[in-house]
Amino acid sequence: MGFLEKYYNKTDTKFSSYQYLKHQTIYPGTLANIGAAYWGTFNKNNGVSVLKKFRDSGYIMGSTQNLCLAEMIDIKTKDPTKYEFVPDDHDFWTPFCDPNQENPKSKYTDFKGPYSILKKCMWEKQSVEHSLEYARQFFRKYKDNNKVFRFGTADSHETSAEVIKYHDEPVTSFLEELEADGTLEDTTVLIFSDHGTYSHGWLFRYLETDDWVKEEKLPGMFALIPKKVKYFDLIDRNMRSKENTMTTAFDIYKTLISTIDGKEEKESFKKYGNSLFYSHKNETESFDCKFYGTRDYVCMCRPLHNVTNY
Repeated sequence: MGFLEKYYNKTDTKFSSYQYLKHQTIYPGTLANIGAAYWGTFNKNNGVSVLKKFRDSGYIMGSTQNLCLAEMIDIKTKDPTKYEFVPDDHDFWTPFCDPNQENPKSKYTDFKGPYSILKKCMWEKQSVEHSLEYARQFFRKYKDNNKVFRFGTADSHETSAEVIKYHDEPVTSFLEELEADGTLEDTTVLIFSDHGTYSHGWLFRYLETDDWVKEEKLPGMFALIPKKVKYFDLIDRNMRSKENTMTTAFDIYKTLISTIDGKEEKESFKKYGNSLFYSHKNETESFDCKFYGTRDYVCMCRPLHNVTNY
């Protein structure tokens, strides 16, 4: 996060970064939050894929994730989701199905696969480095084209909370390279997780301690915007206004939609959330769990009550 920090609230830089301290889940777990971010809904059988909208608008699409999944969520034959899955033009994930990386008979174990507490390496590099090299090639190939690239990892989904730290250096180097060759000057970077700390500290997880329950429902979200982007002053004002208000994956969906044509998605079933770019948080507005349709038992962002001044 040091790369983003150097652009936070700075006036003499080419970029501006943002952090969303009250970003929270809609429901615990992956499916509902990824569904809301990419389909604008979480009931498995409704919604419109944001990737389809990008494709229909002429964007070239690529993706990679260092685990054996074609999509950010499982595409199962048993109890399948009913989302419309849109294939990327270029993707890179099948090498991570190598049985040396994942056990086909028992995918989620503590010592092999996406939830492993061991550092994930193959061909004398970290698996994440292979994903980033694929991303580099994508950005070089389509330097002058409209494009969307998704990078995913599950390396923080393990009990030690140590493996994800090995991402810092290669991810920072990747962003620095995009900055140096000018790619970042017309690229919006959005970093988010589907949920908060879930697997870390197995004892706290199984005891469901108070801290664990809260952290599980508070994912991270950060953004980096080039200042040369059209309507930057408006976008900057709106994004800053929401840094300390509740946001969810519904906002991610509407933000992604608004990058295409500069306006928010207004379809009726997407009643929750706002674009971070094109809607402003007014002092009188209450962006709370009711606004997002989040159940009380999940809600970590509750309205504040007035305190008497003495």
